[in-house]
Amino acid sequence: MKIKRKAQVKFDFIIGFFLFTVAVVYSAYSAIQIFPRYVAQSTDNDMLLEAWRSSDEFMRLTEKDGTIDVNSLKNFSYCFHYIYNNATSRGNYTYVKDILNIRNSSDIHLTFDVILFGITNTGNNSIRNGTVMLRRAAYNISIRNTSRYFNEIRTVGEWSNATVEVGLPAENYSVSKIDYDGEFVILQKRMIDCGPNVPTLAPNAVVRRYSIYNGSVAMAEITYW
Repeated sequence: MKIKRKAQVKFDFIIGFFLFTVAVVYSAYSAIQIFPRYVAQSTDNDMLLEAWRSSDEFMRLTEKDGTIDVNSLKNFSYCFHYIYNNATSRGNYTYVKDILNIRNSSDIHLTFDVILFGITNTGNNSIRNGTVMLRRAAYNISIRNTSRYFNEIRTVGEWSNATVEVGLPAENYSVSKIDYDGEFVILQKRMIDCGPNVPTLAPNAVVRRYSIYNGSVAMAEITYW
């Protein structure tokens, strides 16, 4: 009888440990899929560390209680569309580098986007109608197709310059992603676009940080080189 009880205890322990492991893995996977706090990529660890420090400083200066503060974000909003031959543009960029503690020999490109998620439930291959949430209110949207089929690839594709009006008063959002049938769409509005273009061949590090802005998902991206 003792041997039987020991075997039963051992079997129960194995089953319990297996179920616990599955639960932990599932919880971790779900958390990552739902809302990543940041995404980082680079082949240069030192550069990635500097990019991370810069993004951390940006979040420290703009985020309060888990959301992006509108007034704090204004410190960065003047740095938009960098123009090298324009003294004001260079000054605004230098100011942003200073408050983020970027060394003089390095450069960054900082963007800040508000992201909306929409579901379309009526329409056809030419147009899809649906709703998105903006500042905790639902708004109707219409997504018009400029090709034969809806297509999620937009880098140089059909949706590169497509815009959708959302909210009252209306605000323009660009179509960032859309699925093949046009039933799920991601809209994006760029609030900050600061710094020179990233050199094509220069090694760089990219860090993306996620937060909430006016009730919507927001993404700050820093490219450091």
